Amino acid sequence: MFAGIDSFGRIVDQHWQNHTGSTPGADLDRYKYGYDYNSNRQWKQNTVGAASDEYHTCAALNWLTEMQGGAGSPRPPRQPDGDGQGSAAARMIGCSRSRDCS
Repeated sequence: MFAGIDSFGRIVDQHWQNHTGSTPGADLDRYKYGYDYNSNRQWKQNTVGAASDEYHTCAALNWLTEMQGGAGSPRPPRQPDGDGQGSAAARMIGCSRSRDCS
């Protein structure tokens, strides 16, 4: 088992670190992720800067229905792209394991 990965192989703790300069190893960004029982990502928390936190809502068929950013304003997902695979936004934020690009 690797640090930052849960028992289902999902990223739960991701570090972006500075390995040069006066503070090597300091976190530039650190993201923590939470998932529902169907492996849909429900939230992303940046422990370094809360302005990039995200909250996601998926419908019963794992489609992204709402996304809130750090400012707290809801953002609707993009419409399906016509290729039969669903919306690009849902693929990018990982609302289905088969489409997880994050």
